[in-house]
Amino acid sequence: PSRSCDHGAFAPDATAGSGHGPSFSDRITSKGGDLMKLNPDCIRAVMLQIEKEWAIKDDGHGHMVFGSLGLLQLCKSLPDYTKEDIFYTLYNLEQAGYIKAQISWSNGTVYRCVVNYMTYTGHEFLNGIRDPKHWAVIKSGINAVRNYSLDAINAIAGGITSAAISAYIEKAGV
Repeated sequence: PSRSCDHGAFAPDATAGSGHGPSFSDRITSKGGDLMKLNPDCIRAVMLQIEKEWAIKDDGHGHMVFGSLGLLQLCKSLPDYTKEDIFYTLYNLEQAGYIKAQISWSNGTVYRCVVNYMTYTGHEFLNGIRDPKHWAVIKSGINAVRNYSLDAINAIAGGITSAAISAYIEKAGV
């Protein structure tokens, strides 16, 4: 199956949930019919891309203007992931408080998904998963414990950081 964001429309199951958006635990399916799962590599790629593309700009009149980053723009920048994977990642990152996003639903269909900004917590999370060597250890850890949640990724990243700080302090003789 295609990994590009260019395939098909994104329309979650309209019968799921209570009208406030579909139930993502078991109802959203990709074009191929697979249940949606968080993709750790997509999480990292999306966070890095948000940091890279999102901006605060001076409008020339003394005001600071927040930029926004839409789902389709992210899809163009991250062609290795499907639109569904990127949307599901954004949805979960927003729910976890790592980003602030506007996600609008109508009749079970997402018609607007825009990232407004990355939160302080999101920056802290990204800093824990940014380094490629640390990321390899994190991925090995989540595979070993078979827990692919944002909490597990964050906990392993935090453990790596704590171990690195302890090693530094011990080496410095503090």
